Amino acid sequence: MIIVKLIGGLGNQMFQYAAGRALSYSRGLELYLHPDFSGENITPRSYRLGNFNIIEKFAKPDQISLFWSKKYPYFLKKMLVSTQNYYPFMKHGYLNDKLVYFCPDIIHKFHNIYLDGFWQSENFFQNIKLIIKDEFTIKKEPSQLNKKIIGEMLRHESVSVHVRRGDYITNLAALQHHGVCPRGYYLDAIDKLKEYVKNPHFYIFSDDLDWCKENLQIPYQTTFINQNGADYDYEDLRLMTMCKHHIIANSSFSWWGAWLSGNEGKIVFAPKKWFRTHQFNENDIIPNSWNKI
Repeated sequence: MIIVKLIGGLGNQMFQYAAGRALSYSRGLELYLHPDFSGENITPRSYRLGNFNIIEKFAKPDQISLFWSKKYPYFLKKMLVSTQNYYPFMKHGYLNDKLVYFCPDIIHKFHNIYLDGFWQSENFFQNIKLIIKDEFTIKKEPSQLNKKIIGEMLRHESVSVHVRRGDYITNLAALQHHGVCPRGYYLDAIDKLKEYVKNPHFYIFSDDLDWCKENLQIPYQTTFINQNGADYDYEDLRLMTMCKHHIIANSSFSWWGAWLSGNEGKIVFAPKKWFRTHQFNENDIIPNSWNKI
């Protein structure tokens, strides 16, 4: 079996599910989810995948306990596996994304695997790309207002612009870890996109629309999306996927909005600096076909 730990917001949980789903598919093993937000010390989070057409099976305590042993405690297993060595007593593998990047073959050493990490790269699930796109469709029909906006997006040269601020600004730990895309990044991306797209219609998604209205003066038709709210983040995500082109933030949420877009000719601009710190591998986060600024 594969158990995948779910942490973070919607975008992070989607990466984690996709990595677990791809591994369960290639190995022929059942996939179980383990939402665990006990360690969320930056921003409180909750399980957000229930609105998608995913395989939704939750790990039971006795399944999770396979990775916790009185003789070999969880923290010791984690430390030993991180040394890239395989120990015979470890029949159940605890793996994180940093280790799998460093030692890809280790993922085949165990029959039962617990995935703990962010898995922020399409490389982890490229082999089932169409399955992931199908399972990340939303169960519910959009509201009448969202249907109207979707119709506009499909008729126009629609461009989603995601501005992530919120806890990236108000929480010092989040700010030090992630950083925030500056105003210049968005203005530069808009100028570059106008070279390829005639008469674009920009749709602004943000947790700080007041800042966007004050700082992003765009000389084209612009719509600020404010009708859905935090509890319906999946509706904003659906709207993003309906846009033909994308300017994303250093955010897994808008990453998925661009990646799930069905427009084969889409133009995507993304920040080349994804994290403010250097402790994470960010080389594979942005797909090669996207433009880094």
